[in-house]
Amino acid sequence: MNIEPVEEEHSGHVTLYLPKGLNQWLGEHRASTGISYPGIVLNAISWAAGENRFAQIFAPDDSQIPANDIFGRAPVIPRLARGSVEPETRPLRFRKDHMRVIISLARTWTADNRNAFFVGVLTAYRDQQNKE
Repeated sequence: MNIEPVEEEHSGHVTLYLPKGLNQWLGEHRASTGISYPGIVLNAISWAAGENRFAQIFAPDDSQIPANDIFGRAPVIPRLARGSVEPETRPLRFRKDHMRVIISLARTWTADNRNAFFVGVLTAYRDQQNKE
């Protein structure tokens, strides 16, 4: 796995726009484990990186664009029609060094769409946690 250095500074403040069910799971997971929200997100990203699961999370089999496209385009991620699902927000704060890694990964896997990156990784992590 290749993590590109990110030069730009980021405050570390992020607002996630999550589907209602994922936001609910995040709150329940925090309550049951005592892990902070940013900690859960970092655990999910580390879990995905540990087995290099990003391709299976972000590159559907039928995508015409391969994972890690040389032009920096993201594979086609199915999106719900605008307005069909009202997202819930959850503000989080990450350390700046953690944010640099997140920005780099989002740039690689979701063409710089950090929210799509967070939602994809958290959804896969939640599904894995529910199997255990």
